[in-house]
Amino acid sequence: MTKKFTATVLSAALAASMLLGGCGSEEKLDPKATLVTVDGEEVVSLGYANFAAKYNQALYDQIYVSYFGSIDWSQELGDDGSTMQDSVKDQILEDLERYYVSNLHASEYNVALTDADEEAIQAAVKKFAEDNTDEAKEQVGFDEEYAVRFLREQTIAQRVQDAVKAEAEVNITDEEAVQSTVSYVLYPTTTTDDAGNSVDVSKEEQVALRTSAQALAAADDFAAVAEEQEQNVRSYSYTKAADAAEDNVLGETVINAAKKLADGETSEVIEVEGVGFYVLHMESVEDDEATATKRDNLEKDARSTYYNDKITAWEEDIDWKVDDKQWSKVTFKKLFTSVETEEETTSEE
Repeated sequence: MTKKFTATVLSAALAASMLLGGCGSEEKLDPKATLVTVDGEEVVSLGYANFAAKYNQALYDQIYVSYFGSIDWSQELGDDGSTMQDSVKDQILEDLERYYVSNLHASEYNVALTDADEEAIQAAVKKFAEDNTDEAKEQVGFDEEYAVRFLREQTIAQRVQDAVKAEAEVNITDEEAVQSTVSYVLYPTTTTDDAGNSVDVSKEEQVALRTSAQALAAADDFAAVAEEQEQNVRSYSYTKAADAAEDNVLGETVINAAKKLADGETSEVIEVEGVGFYVLHMESVEDDEATATKRDNLEKDARSTYYNDKITAWEEDIDWKVDDKQWSKVTFKKLFTSVETEEETTSEE
């Protein structure tokens, strides 16, 4: 038995059409039960948290089924015995706490919902309710109050995040940002056997690989000779001023050799035991495009760190307590799949 579930786009995070699969059974829960208190007062009901959790479950189900054909929420992720369900539920609680503290501090950043925001939210929730059957809405724990609150809190939290990130004072230095870019060819001296183990190629093959590498190193036209040899030329950018020992892609030996090259120069053959023979060609000691990308990424990282630190500080100021017994009643035993999946299955039959 299946029931159709069509989720209207309530926000950028909400997905499109889904249907409800009736696989598994779940414990009945009291939506009015208190799940989270702050300083002894209820701030999150079990019903609201269940709606947020089931909606996110539906997103995961749709993606996993689309790509992998199935999803097992009881799958263990680590040695501690935690499951995929545990991981997503933990994330839901983190999100709800972030929404809560963001809304507490919204006025400090002049963040508030406009009349247009409220109208859009109300319209979206109304359409959501109209597009879904009662059975589907019951399984996802839908309630108009929950959906409206979910969108309000998400919207405010996002705008607070933008405002907090914008206020961060970020100064990325050239030492941190300037990138050098090399093209390189690797002639691997190891391969994988039938059992999946890494093994060295024969000595005869290693001699042939070294000869090819030496020919490329001596070439006047790096790209042309690499093409003649039908070698895969890769590009790699690294921080010019960084300690070569910190590089975890090409490694210290290769990066140290790269740092000796000027623009347009090709290295000698660089042998890395257990890996192979490298030949590098310096494209640019100071690559403007790669540097701009690196600077932008570093700035984004710095603003994200500032935001995360701010959220952490706000969360430390409140006494957020979760009723674990109530939260354990929220499970992902019934799965959501896409409408397209159902239609394709029906047509095949």
